[in-house]
Amino acid sequence: MSDLKLAEYILQHVKAGGRIIEALNRISPMMAGGERYDTAVVGPFAMPWKHDAMFSMIYAQANAIERGAWGGFSVEPRAYILLKMAELALQCPAGDFVECGVFRGGTAFLAADVFAKAGAQGRFHLFDTFAGVPDADLTNEEKAARIGGSFGDVSVDETRGNLERFADFVEFHPGFVPDTFADAGIGQVRYAHIDINTGQATLACLEYLVPRLVDGAVVVLDDYGWPAYVDCKLVTDEYFSEQGLPGVIPLHTGQAIYIHRSNAERYLNF
Repeated sequence: MSDLKLAEYILQHVKAGGRIIEALNRISPMMAGGERYDTAVVGPFAMPWKHDAMFSMIYAQANAIERGAWGGFSVEPRAYILLKMAELALQCPAGDFVECGVFRGGTAFLAADVFAKAGAQGRFHLFDTFAGVPDADLTNEEKAARIGGSFGDVSVDETRGNLERFADFVEFHPGFVPDTFADAGIGQVRYAHIDINTGQATLACLEYLVPRLVDGAVVVLDDYGWPAYVDCKLVTDEYFSEQGLPGVIPLHTGQAIYIHRSNAERYLNF
C-alpha cells in the first residue's frame, strides 16, 4: 500500500469514528516465502532507550560508526535489545562473544562496550566477508530482495579502526562464512549476534554456534522478523525444531532471541 493510499485509508477510518491504531492493525498481512507477516502497531508503551543518558551516549557512538545511518525508531530499540542481551550473557561465568555479520562494526561496538564495562574475560570474535553479501547460493526470495552484493561499502581495515578501543579482546575473521569457522578456535560461547542476511549462512552459524553455547547463553537473530529475509526465519525455525530445542522468541523489533539451556525440551510447536 502506497503512503497516499494508506493516508486515505486512515482518514476514512477516522471519519467513520475509528482510531488510527485500529486502522493500521487492520492492514492486510503480506506473504513472503510462504510465511505470513502481519502489521503490528502498539503504543504508547515504555521505551527507556528514548530518555536514558547512558544509552544515548553509547548509541551515538555506534551510530557514528555507521556514518549516521541509524537514526529513527527502527534501530534504537534493536540497539537497546543488543545491549541488554549482552549484559544478560555476561551473567554466565565464562564463554566468548561472537558476531556474524559485522559490516562497519556498529552492533559489535554495542556488545563490546558492555563487555569492556564489565571487565569480562574472553574474546569477541567477528565474522564477516567485509566485502558485502556474496551472490552465490542465494534463494529466489533473496535474489528478488537484491541481497547479493549488499553491505559492500566497507573494508576490514575500516571496521578494525572503528573498534580500535576494544583491540585487546576483539578478533577479526574476514572471509566467507562458514569457511572462516574452521580456524577460529572458539570453545564456549555466551553471546552470539547473527545478522548475516541469508538463509544458508544463518543456518551455518546456528550449526556452529549452538553446540558451543553455555547454559544461559544468549543468541540474537537480527533478520528473523523481516519479510526480505524470510529464508533466515525458515532455516531458524527448522533448525530448532529438528534439534528439539524451544524455538526463538520473535520481538516487534524484527529480531528474535534464544536463551540456551543444555537440558531444554520443546513442548510447543511454535
